[in-house]
Amino acid sequence: MKTAIRALCWELIWKNRVVFPALALLLAFGAASSVLCAHAAPDVWWASYVRGSILVAFFASVLLGYALFTLMESNEGWRMNSMTTRWFVLPLRTSLLVVAPMVLAFGFTVLLFSAWTPWLKRIVNDLDMTYMLLVFLAGIAAMQALAWTVPRRPGQFWFLASLIFVVLLYVAIMPQDARGWDLRRMTWIKAISIVGLLLAVFALYAARRNRRGDWPGEIPLAWLGGLIFWRGVRRRDFASPFTALFWSDTKPLVRAFTLSWLFLALILVGWVYLMIQLRNGNIPFGFRIVSFIMLDIMPFLGVLWLAGYGLFAGCEPSTGFRTRLSSFRATHPITAGNLAGMRITALILGWCLVWLPLLGLTPFYDGELKGIPDPSSPEMLLRLRAALAWKMALSAHVMVGALPLMLRGRLEGFPVVLLAGLSSWAWTWILAMFLGVEERPGWLWLMVGALLALKLAGAVLALVHSRRIGEITWRFAAGLLGGWLLVTGGLIWILPTWQTGGAWRAIGIALLVPLGRLACCPLAVAANRQR
Repeated sequence: MKTAIRALCWELIWKNRVVFPALALLLAFGAASSVLCAHAAPDVWWASYVRGSILVAFFASVLLGYALFTLMESNEGWRMNSMTTRWFVLPLRTSLLVVAPMVLAFGFTVLLFSAWTPWLKRIVNDLDMTYMLLVFLAGIAAMQALAWTVPRRPGQFWFLASLIFVVLLYVAIMPQDARGWDLRRMTWIKAISIVGLLLAVFALYAARRNRRGDWPGEIPLAWLGGLIFWRGVRRRDFASPFTALFWSDTKPLVRAFTLSWLFLALILVGWVYLMIQLRNGNIPFGFRIVSFIMLDIMPFLGVLWLAGYGLFAGCEPSTGFRTRLSSFRATHPITAGNLAGMRITALILGWCLVWLPLLGLTPFYDGELKGIPDPSSPEMLLRLRAALAWKMALSAHVMVGALPLMLRGRLEGFPVVLLAGLSSWAWTWILAMFLGVEERPGWLWLMVGALLALKLAGAVLALVHSRRIGEITWRFAAGLLGGWLLVTGGLIWILPTWQTGGAWRAIGIALLVPLGRLACCPLAVAANRQR
């Protein structure tokens, strides 16, 4: 029994020990930043950016804490389902096998919130930390129940787990902003406690049936899998390796992303419209109310969803968050440029699927729902589209994330991949704060210009080296540079960024739209194939 418990602790804690220094660094950053904000003048320009950074660091810590106890991660396994390979054969009672990780996760989350609460209270006095703690504890029960429900389908787990975390963020923050929160607080707490208890009981029930072989280990959605990965009944003769890779590698990924994004959009639009009707029952359902809801909530969620999509596109859950290029497609007789180009194509298509529909809704935005006068005025539409352009550039940056590191095939396990993604997202946040300053002296312009020149030079050098070793053709280099110019120019000129933000916003867009990491992707794939 002791040996089995030690194995359980090894799976949960010791194998993921790299996460704990990262959590300590985030906590130290939050503590130092909150003290700095407390002693700074209230009207200093950088205070709002630092407060936002503290909140981002806090939610990043919660996400990393969840990563330790997903029960689906596997740094050494092949299929991202260590539960079926090791957990099922541990000589433990099912109750202990389910309750022990859940209790550890509860205790760890309580310690995490206890460590963060004093520093968050310094910057946000009206944040109900007790309620937020109960929400995330119920989220742990939901994650555990989901893991024991679909232990043989990692793809189902990661899609639903991503959706659960987005819902948790919404439930933890949004009700506190509504009027009459003090009167409804206990009702929400009771409801969330009951839901969490029911999910914990269901996790125990699903685990018992799984270990007895009475449970299929997946949600019976075979028809949905056929819809996502269906390639047609006829055999296709592909004209080029690029076309074959598109149909076998990129199209299923884009289909899955499209269906998940539509599912999330339908749920959120329906929920927000229901809340609006409860407060203002005289607003009829129509295209303008849909455009208002979409343009109010979906841009922020689009940035988060594309950040997760970048992790999925770089390292697939079905192979232990190791890129499939290292296990199968890396041995195909095609160039590294084609392999990397497929991943870049998948990212571009996902990015377009999120933002182009939102851009199409901007003419129908009805700002009267927020009390904005003259909502159809050109000035309001210019600012709305400029804000979308800024979020589009941010989402492109976080979506690419640490893609070259992932394509090298050396990052294994969800916590490690998540740490790589968070490092890139942190750089995005720092760069966004840097570009958001109001005072712009000459030396700041010089620094930004040097960063842009360094970015372009690094991309050109990477493309030249890839072309010299024969991993890419001139078409890849021309397509990448031309696509970057097209996207950057579109965000600056087709959208009215230059009219509302000036040259500073334009150079910020050029810095945020990724290029250097994309140019390094063929070299990363080449290194993966040779190791």
